[in-house]
Amino acid sequence: MTLAIHNSNSGFHPRWVAFCEANTIPFKRVNCYASDLIQQLAGCSALMWHHHQGSPRDLIAAKPILFALEQAGIKVFPDFNTNWHFDDKVGQKYLLEAIGAPLAPTWVFYDKQQALDWAKTTDFPKVFKLRGWCWFTECKAGA
Repeated sequence: MTLAIHNSNSGFHPRWVAFCEANTIPFKRVNCYASDLIQQLAGCSALMWHHHQGSPRDLIAAKPILFALEQAGIKVFPDFNTNWHFDDKVGQKYLLEAIGAPLAPTWVFYDKQQALDWAKTTDFPKVFKLRGWCWFTECKAGA
């Protein structure tokens, strides 16, 4: 069994590499952004990728790549069930409501006029959260 770890000097990647080295766990560094990622994963039984919500490149690439690999039978971390709601306040709201978890009163609007009408009738102050940090801000590729 060889573990694939995304080749990065940030996030948990260096700790994962150090753990594998200290415990003689076979691993291979791979580039999850490379077009030949599937070929890089040959002989690997799992992939670990600590993608970051502050990286537009990760936001675009990580979830679909990890999901596709999981569908192909490759164990991935994070997997779909632990990843789909990552940095998604809307998804988190519906998940917490669906499982009956306690959460602060939360409103989601898909229509601008409904949001404006609500804003005229609600009490303030309120805390406003975006779905993800990058969705309504100007993002620079590769940041």
